[in-house]
Amino acid sequence: MGVDGGRLDLNMTAENGTGNIIAPFQAFAKKHRCHVICPIYTLDNGKYYNAAIDRLGEKIGEYRKIRLTVDEMENGLTPGPLDPPVFKMDFGVVGIRICYDIEWPEGWQRLRGKGAEVVFWPSAFAAGKKVNAKAWENQYPVVSSTRKDTTKIID
Repeated sequence: MGVDGGRLDLNMTAENGTGNIIAPFQAFAKKHRCHVICPIYTLDNGKYYNAAIDRLGEKIGEYRKIRLTVDEMENGLTPGPLDPPVFKMDFGVVGIRICYDIEWPEGWQRLRGKGAEVVFWPSAFAAGKKVNAKAWENQYPVVSSTRKDTTKIID
């Protein structure tokens, strides 16, 4: 199975910060001197997670999705730590949440408490007005990038 028909096996797609899947994103970031937040499967000590890369195409850190779906857990993904990291970029402090994380407010609140100035939310679903609510509740912009439907920036 592929992008159109579902997820490939984690053993075939997980990377450690370099590899065929993330390489085009790293090259784009380096060429255009921009930041790229790219949710991919990563592998660390035999456990599978998710990542972000910096202006020069190097991995600067990794947000590991906290709230997994039952399907994700059954397919071998491991939840990340309950305390999400923030990333200090040259333009401000960035937080990340992924997909199903939208259903739990504490992670969004923790990011606010850590000084997040903008939160990026890549997702397989658009979540409707929930994304707007997260921006309003936490008083920071949310940038959503979704597999289908609406992609937007909410301030």
